[in-house]
Amino acid sequence: MGKLDQLDPNSWADTIEWCKQYGVKSKDVFDWVSKRLINKTDPRTLEIGCLVYDKLELNKRKKKSRRLPTRAVILHLRDEIESISKRKLTDLQLYRVGNKALERTPKFLFWDKEFRKKLFE
Repeated sequence: MGKLDQLDPNSWADTIEWCKQYGVKSKDVFDWVSKRLINKTDPRTLEIGCLVYDKLELNKRKKKSRRLPTRAVILHLRDEIESISKRKLTDLQLYRVGNKALERTPKFLFWDKEFRKKLFE
């Protein structure tokens, strides 16, 4: 590797020296880092995730014989999810949107009702 072996990746001075040597601008570094670290989840996705979570929690409280599978719970939310996403969805798209929203929503939003109200107003 040569020159890269001598660089300390934890040193800003070495990083700046390497960037200057190869013509990498600070804007390029900033753009690369911001694409990796900034959360780009749409607020509509968060709202759908919270809606699905709340309905799944209600479903868990039912008697075991009357509980619905996760897919059925999400499909029963068709009107609410379509009104939030503002588009018509097939059953498969609806399930994928609901399931992905549930996975992407930060877990603290499920429990923090006060922050959820402020976010979705």
